[in-house]
Amino acid sequence: MSKKQCKATTKSGQRCKKEALESGYCIIHDPNMLAKRKKKKKQREKIQSEKRKTIERLLSTITKACESTGWYWRIDSQDQTDFLSATIYVSKTVSINTITALISIVILSDNAVEYSIEKTSFYNYGISALSTAIYNYLKRAGWIKKGEKKESKEEPLDLLLKVFKRFHVSGVQLSKRHDSRNTLLIQDEYDVQDYIHAILKILFDDIRPEEYSPSYAGSSSKIDFLLKDEKTLVEVKFATSKLRDNKIGEQLIVDIERYKNHPDCETVTCFVYDPNFNIKNPYGLEKDLSGKKDKLNVKVFVYPK
Repeated sequence: MSKKQCKATTKSGQRCKKEALESGYCIIHDPNMLAKRKKKKKQREKIQSEKRKTIERLLSTITKACESTGWYWRIDSQDQTDFLSATIYVSKTVSINTITALISIVILSDNAVEYSIEKTSFYNYGISALSTAIYNYLKRAGWIKKGEKKESKEEPLDLLLKVFKRFHVSGVQLSKRHDSRNTLLIQDEYDVQDYIHAILKILFDDIRPEEYSPSYAGSSSKIDFLLKDEKTLVEVKFATSKLRDNKIGEQLIVDIERYKNHPDCETVTCFVYDPNFNIKNPYGLEKDLSGKKDKLNVKVFVYPK
């Protein structure tokens, strides 16, 4: 029995050569399939649009609080994939001293808002007042419910996101020791691993550094960190002039394939530290590699960007 040819016409004006379904069209040109794809696309776009509007409203509320207390502000970074986080740089001159800080904002899984302010200058005049103003603005705008004082336990991914987002600022501060004392200078991937390990010790109990992953294509490799209780792997990369988008992407693809067979792994977080901005398209790298890989939840983060 000969296969029926799709009766659709391609953009080039030629008849489609693909095999036809019962409708007389192939899976690409079938009207019902096209309608379903369009519907799913519209649903995704609607969800993305709603998320974008939500974080824009949140940023508007917080920046109004900054303006009301005399702080200059600018959006330092914003999650363009999931629209769940952003960082705002603020500055204010008091007398002859300039105070600077970073406001980190995260929208949690229950749509609750969490924010923190970290000074990036020696002085911190006015930061406490700014924090209070932000809280009051968020409360009036309905982001914080009246009388709600419950403390929610943060998800591991939320904690790791905070670490990755603030890593660069924290590393710069670490280099400014009193009386120029010796310190950790973050110059390569091993330095990043050492400092990340120290921070993870504050947030998590059972951390397994450099555990071997199951073999893939005849070889195995060491995992940077396994958060045993959280079933989360943490992989660290240091971007350089010789290790940019493509090479880092290739390395992570191979690593992710290995991690699929790890018995204690449900989530993989990959932190690409790029202090010299060698990654040409950080958002593209995050978007291409993040997502569901079989049963594995993969999240790639590039900072700073």
